[in-house]
Amino acid sequence: MIISIVLMSLAGYANHVGIITAPPVVGGILAVGIFLFLVSFLGIFATVKHHQVGLFFYVVILFILFIVEFSVSIACLALSHTQQLSVIEKAWNTVPDTMKQDAMKQLDCCGFDRSDYEAKWTDEPWKCVDHGISVPDSDPTKDYAFCKDVINDRTDAAVDNAGFVALIFSFTEMFGVWLAIRFRNQRNPAGPSARAFE
Repeated sequence: MIISIVLMSLAGYANHVGIITAPPVVGGILAVGIFLFLVSFLGIFATVKHHQVGLFFYVVILFILFIVEFSVSIACLALSHTQQLSVIEKAWNTVPDTMKQDAMKQLDCCGFDRSDYEAKWTDEPWKCVDHGISVPDSDPTKDYAFCKDVINDRTDAAVDNAGFVALIFSFTEMFGVWLAIRFRNQRNPAGPSARAFE
């Protein structure tokens, strides 16, 4: 439940401060937070009420979350550096311009690479110069850190950390599944029996 509240607060804070202004990203973070909150509420409700069906669905949902999160964490840890850059470039080409603008503001770079900069960000209504972002010199031989270069420096540590954290959380979810299965048949002190099948 704490993680869900942190995620929902993070989405609201990032949107309010202007770190992330793209509605799909904020909405996605908020939706994950709300989903985790509802799942944790289901687990608490089923535990307090000794509700066997609720606990069963709680265990099933947690196990599905474990499988998805474990798969994502292993994929993050297994990606090579060139595969990471390939995924990032494909993502850059498919996301809307508002998300690209957010990334360029945060990373202080303009364009994914020189061809993207010259094709899109020199004569568009949204220019990097107008938003205080440093732009490359007109001389292509001079060195400039495009977004690809800036992301290149940060991507390994970020993906490895995300994979490690996801791995820890996935095993925490598996521990929750084990606890729910282990203690689901405890007797209700207020009632005759909490067992599902006798």
